Amino acid sequence: MTVQHIPMPGTEADGSPKLPMAGRVAGWARRAGLALRWEAVPFKRSLQDLQRNAAPLCVLGVFDTPERRHFAKFSLPIFQEEQQVFIAASRAAPTLRAQPGAHAAILSPKLQLLVYDGVGYGTVLDAWIAERRPPPVRATAGTSNLATMLSRGHADFTIATLAALQELQVRG
Repeated sequence: MTVQHIPMPGTEADGSPKLPMAGRVAGWARRAGLALRWEAVPFKRSLQDLQRNAAPLCVLGVFDTPERRHFAKFSLPIFQEEQQVFIAASRAAPTLRAQPGAHAAILSPKLQLLVYDGVGYGTVLDAWIAERRPPPVRATAGTSNLATMLSRGHADFTIATLAALQELQVRG
């Protein structure tokens, strides 16, 4: 069975990405006697492959959304995402901190939001992002470095996991 994942640096010996959920999928496949073939594929192409439904396919990291339920079957969650946080460019941090809450920050016309194109952030955040005017800046998942885009002024803030924030803090 083919397992698609977004392109990223570093893979395991079997070609799987260095992600906790990939290790879980590989372990379950071994126990079930399934051979896996790992492919690094842009996220939008993976969604198109799911829609075509030409062959059995597993795509890591696809959030269950009402739109996607029309063309895909979802397993129970195999990995619980970490807490999501806002990461802001230093020039925008005071404006972000002045917002009364997450909803206000996402909708604020004073701040430009940066998100990965085609990626779901969960039901609530996705709804807020859809309300946003102007729409957020969109980056390609797996190939874009959100921190670099923020530092270069492409946007003011983004949504990421707590681990991503901690990694940025370690790197400085």
